[in-house]
Amino acid sequence: MVWILAVVAVLLLSGILTAPLTNVKTLIFRWFRTDVGAFLSIITTAFFAVVVVAWLHLFATGLVLLSAGALARLDIQTYGFKKWQGFWILTVVSLAGLGFGGAAKFWF
Repeated sequence: MVWILAVVAVLLLSGILTAPLTNVKTLIFRWFRTDVGAFLSIITTAFFAVVVVAWLHLFATGLVLLSAGALARLDIQTYGFKKWQGFWILTVVSLAGLGFGGAAKFWF
């Protein structure tokens, strides 16, 4: 079950990192135009900030993974790969790292 969640997380992160940012930007701006949307966003952000500070040791690992993925995405864009090619490159490399890490844990 844990391995299935890890693979789903890899696919989700690869998809998020290769998604076009213009679509995300329009969704965010549309959400912030309403007072209710802005209020809920502020409350939700404050809640998640408290959770992040309380569990900083867990979020540091996630931030390192997210930063590495973002840097890889920038390199992929610099080399001129298309979005789907970038998605598959990130997915294959991430799943290979997950597999090698699982094998290393099993053998050692």
